[in-house]
Amino acid sequence: MAWIYKVRYCVTKPAIWIPIGVLGFLILSVLSLWVVARAHTLGLLACCPLPVTLQGESGTGLPGVRPGQPAPNFRLVDGFGCPVTRQSLTGNQPGLVFFTATWCVPCVEGLRELVRFQQEASTRLGVLLVFVDPSEAEADLRTFQQRYGFPKHWYYALDRQQLFLQYRVRTLDSKFLLDQAGVIRYADTQPATYAAWAQALASLRLQVR
Repeated sequence: MAWIYKVRYCVTKPAIWIPIGVLGFLILSVLSLWVVARAHTLGLLACCPLPVTLQGESGTGLPGVRPGQPAPNFRLVDGFGCPVTRQSLTGNQPGLVFFTATWCVPCVEGLRELVRFQQEASTRLGVLLVFVDPSEAEADLRTFQQRYGFPKHWYYALDRQQLFLQYRVRTLDSKFLLDQAGVIRYADTQPATYAAWAQALASLRLQVR
């Protein structure tokens, strides 16, 4: 019975719980600060409203922030060393500029549906994935492609030109469909299903076999 009294003594002894409580508080504080800092750095929060570009705001003074306008130009080198520009993305086919991060689960699911759509579509679509998390490196992008088995002919590039500002992006899973002239024909921020891709790409006259 002596061990029971020892356990009761340890449990009720304030000196035992004070360090544990302080340690727990510090851990929760650090985690909270990390989450807030990450969201603040990216400017991307799940609870954010739709980007102003998708609300039909006029007078922004920026090109390509709304459907019907030319998309901003860019010149990036992806994680596999392949250069990509707006012209090369859309030179021979329509293009998709998709803003994401390696840890965005809804983005991954939507891209899987896009792979399935591309396999069934009669027209190819140039795809540029722009990774906006500044803590990620090119090696993370290569791992991302290999982990999920996404096509190697897609482009996987870090946002070294702050395209998310030029495109007025405020949430992950933001996507812009460009025609072969580089004009934005469709844009949204919703997680994409197969049906959503089919509807969106209908604006570019991509037909499913």
